[in-house]
Amino acid sequence: MKKLSKFFAFILVLLFSENFLSAAIVGSPLGKVYQKNSASKEIVIAIPKAAEKYQMGDKLAIVVDNKEVVLTVTFPMMTLVKTKLDPKYAALFDRINTGMPVYKYGKDEKIITKYHTDWDREYFNTEYKVRFINEVSASQLPYINYYFKVEYDAKGNIIKSTEYKNQQRTVVDYYKDDMIIKKEWYQTGGEKLERLYVYDYYENRYVKEKGEYDYINNIKRIIKFNESGIIESDIQTTLDDEQSEGGRVDMRRQVLEGRFNRD
Repeated sequence: MKKLSKFFAFILVLLFSENFLSAAIVGSPLGKVYQKNSASKEIVIAIPKAAEKYQMGDKLAIVVDNKEVVLTVTFPMMTLVKTKLDPKYAALFDRINTGMPVYKYGKDEKIITKYHTDWDREYFNTEYKVRFINEVSASQLPYINYYFKVEYDAKGNIIKSTEYKNQQRTVVDYYKDDMIIKKEWYQTGGEKLERLYVYDYYENRYVKEKGEYDYINNIKRIIKFNESGIIESDIQTTLDDEQSEGGRVDMRRQVLEGRFNRD
């Protein structure tokens, strides 16, 4: 009986230890809290190669008072990620301190993979949304020189598409609410990343902020827009300088056309 009591006591210690993470918190710490903005309730996380690993809408978490506090990525940069607290954790904002470890947060999601050889241009021109057409089976791919591998969530929403030319990856797009939130261009061979763009949007689907990262020329450009699509700031620095951030443009169309009609 004493052994059994000790066992249950050990379990209780685990459950209430700040080192005990829920099943929704994944793995070891991936970064730490870099800074807080009390006015905007924004929390900036320091994570190596952040723009390559995360996109808008991804979930991160920290542990505060033995509670998991969920953060939503709003804009990834090279080594920093802007996040917002999920509203239900707002009362814990003041208890979050710089240096706190940050974890990946996520629950298993069903992914459906399909293959297509084209996209619907008419739908794109009217709805400013991407829809893939001409579905093919995986067994046909070795005989096709150009196709898209498209990943959908359980509701049928596109979450990621990868373009292949001559069986090599060329461009990868990530989506949220039918909008492209990150684009990756790869060099010949499909392994080395040469360019990466990230996007944040207003509710009217105009771009709010755009980050351009050119790995070939070591250039970073952060562009901020107002809700009418007019550029408010445009700052260009080197990729090593993470502290620098940043007429009328219909960016809804321009972003998507950059994906499908590029040089």
